[in-house]
Amino acid sequence: MLDSNKDNFDKDNKINDNFDFTEEKNQLEDEIIKLKEKNILLEKELEFLKNSLGDEQRKIVYLRSDIENIRRNSIKEAEKISERSTKKIILEMLNIYDDFERCLSVEFNNSNLSEGLLMIKKSFDKSLKNLGIEEVKTDIPFDPNLHEGIYYLEDKEKETGSIHSVVKKGYLLNNNLIRPAQVAVVSNN
Repeated sequence: MLDSNKDNFDKDNKINDNFDFTEEKNQLEDEIIKLKEKNILLEKELEFLKNSLGDEQRKIVYLRSDIENIRRNSIKEAEKISERSTKKIILEMLNIYDDFERCLSVEFNNSNLSEGLLMIKKSFDKSLKNLGIEEVKTDIPFDPNLHEGIYYLEDKEKETGSIHSVVKKGYLLNNNLIRPAQVAVVSNN
């Protein structure tokens, strides 16, 4: 009985020897070729997208760098504008201060007025110091980086090149020259 079942199974599942698989094989091979071609195209597209992504990432890095440079330059420019404005205001104040000092060189009959003006000068001096403003030294030899020679004087008691007298005080703001001292320079030639 077992043998008869086996024979029946073989008969039912027996492959027809006359059937040609070439057409199916060719179809499968064509489909494999198409899939390989599609795979190649997809790989190329993936490579293109990777390159595009890399280009875009580089652009982002460059743009971030540009933005940082613009920010830094804007800060520098704002600082320069602030410095110029501050310098301009201070120079105007120093002109008033010069006039005030000239006023103090005059003798007043009223001692209260004289004392009041001296108190104002002390307050002004303190404010200048707090702002980082200091006078250019004139008890040193003439320095064209700090002094502006207005005229020459002969003075046998002083060395040539020394400062004879101060015509107008000079000032530094945070150790940067904002107004050179105008001076008379000794010339014993």
